[in-house]
Amino acid sequence: LEELDLSQCGLTRLPASFGHLGNLRSFKASHCQLISLPSSIVDVKSLLRLLLHNNVLNNPPQAICDQGIDEIRAFFSFERTKALKRFKILVLGEAFSGKTSLIKTMIGNLPFLTGMDDRTVGVEEHDLHLLSNQLFVSESALIILVIDINNYGDYSDSFDQNIKKYLEIVFDRIRKSYILCVFTKVDPPSRKRTRPSGISINLLERAQFCEQDVLCKLKEFQAFRAEKLKLISLPPKQSDFVLDQNKNMRIHPEVFFTSARDVQSVSNLKSFIDKLADDVQLLPSVGDVMPTAWLDFERDLAVKCRKKELSAIDLKEVKNFGADYSLSEQQVLIVLRYFHRVGSLLYFERPGLDEVVFGSSQLVVEAIKQIFRHDYESLDCQSCKVAGMLSSSRFCDDKK
Repeated sequence: LEELDLSQCGLTRLPASFGHLGNLRSFKASHCQLISLPSSIVDVKSLLRLLLHNNVLNNPPQAICDQGIDEIRAFFSFERTKALKRFKILVLGEAFSGKTSLIKTMIGNLPFLTGMDDRTVGVEEHDLHLLSNQLFVSESALIILVIDINNYGDYSDSFDQNIKKYLEIVFDRIRKSYILCVFTKVDPPSRKRTRPSGISINLLERAQFCEQDVLCKLKEFQAFRAEKLKLISLPPKQSDFVLDQNKNMRIHPEVFFTSARDVQSVSNLKSFIDKLADDVQLLPSVGDVMPTAWLDFERDLAVKCRKKELSAIDLKEVKNFGADYSLSEQQVLIVLRYFHRVGSLLYFERPGLDEVVFGSSQLVVEAIKQIFRHDYESLDCQSCKVAGMLSSSRFCDDKK
């Protein structure tokens, strides 16, 4: 037997005897329900092509299996492993929508209002800047789409501006994710009449309108997306893959209302996220099994960056550092790809960026902020030339 295709057959496990298929050259088992692979798979020395996309693998992790048979062999070359309990959360939304305040309130369990110097405005204020979001989007992440309740209204493009354009980034970029819509700045009232819930009457009415409008338009968006994909002229198998890809992009059928001034509202959101983490179908990276050497390498690399007060480190130095953990240069790249995908570090395999490992996303954010400034129009031209800043109009003119 040299070729075996078990894709889309509901397969849940492979037997240990899989390693006896000594002549197997190509194996496909995509779109199944595989959770783990037998270590005997490395005994199939003839295996050259392995496709396991769209499973729920955590041993090895799906992110490792997607890279191919060489990465799987590298994974099983380490005997000691440990199950992880983590996943990536990506927060998207318009400028001044309260993303930073929401994140810091979630982390600190204390009310937090972002100061001007801490804001990330400039990264997302103009449509052009949405391109920068693709640096951080990755599969199997939990996407929190943040909407300022004060900026969502009944005008025609409110949904498009606050929600749809971000959904399209995610849907076009990745195959599997879970999306929560979270309204911010639903602040407790300081005076006048209130409902028993503590929300002012006017704000309660606005919240009810926002919830009904968003849920209705989310259904329309998903229906439109599905219909659009059906119209794409693709070979049968590829068409099935694209449609299945759309099914794996799930939007939660409720919206959340939070305020950085009201810790309880943010705690309720955190509790819901904790429950999501128990569902491997929604967040398959939770429970990933990793070699302890890889985890030690990741932890100590972060410590190394902090001690040197570096947010970025040269790839050659990282590879040399990996040798202390019995990692070959190729294995270092495998580890970097995985931890980039789960968000604990950033490594971009693109020309110009592939020689640097970012221990923190903050350096990347700061670099983008210096290029795309929200206050560009208020600056004189000379200072812009010196700082190398760009506005949306100037960038478009240069493109022409």
